[in-house]
Amino acid sequence: MEQTEVQSISNNSIKKNNFTKNPKDEYDEPLIYFAFGNIAFATATFLLGLINFYNYNPIFLTIFGFWFPGWGQVITAIMAYKFKYYMDGNIYFFFAINWFCNFCYDLFPRWGWMEPLNHTEYGVHSLMCTMFIIVFFTQNLFGQSHLLKVLFTFILLGFILSTIGNFADSTGVKKTGGIVNFITALIAYYDGFGMIINQKRNKITMPLFDGKKMGEKLD
Repeated sequence: MEQTEVQSISNNSIKKNNFTKNPKDEYDEPLIYFAFGNIAFATATFLLGLINFYNYNPIFLTIFGFWFPGWGQVITAIMAYKFKYYMDGNIYFFFAINWFCNFCYDLFPRWGWMEPLNHTEYGVHSLMCTMFIIVFFTQNLFGQSHLLKVLFTFILLGFILSTIGNFADSTGVKKTGGIVNFITALIAYYDGFGMIINQKRNKITMPLFDGKKMGEKLD
């Protein structure tokens, strides 16, 4: 068993975990799945920004933006549990459920399987999500990664604006939430691709603001 250091998104701290690693298989690393999960999250959040800002939600974007990222986050959650990052797994699994709910809210009414949700019902969904995000946000306050603190701040702000905008049925608040969603997606894309590029080059090429310096070796 080899001891490997991995950045945990649940507490932003480097912790050591024992797992069997095949040196010929780079996908036996938990980090690659965390990066994949962050990119899937960013894609779904970007679509959410389009919906909130432009009120634009064609069926192909719903399928691409919610269905596939949802499964991407399920896979990431399973791998996080496998490598004993239980809080990380909970976070990814929560967002997977959220994206699947958005997928159902949009497509089921189109197929005649349910009545469309009204703004109050959307507000209740956003409020419930906000309560979970507060827990994840609080967990990240005590971590080392400033990038993840900023990311979860924008995630929380986006859900708060979504809750207010839906309950008040305010287009202006929803548009503001859409802008926050776009910023959140960009941060998540940066974090996900940064993990991949740094791992590939075996040094810090894209700083993730977790205490490591530019050019520092990862070994």
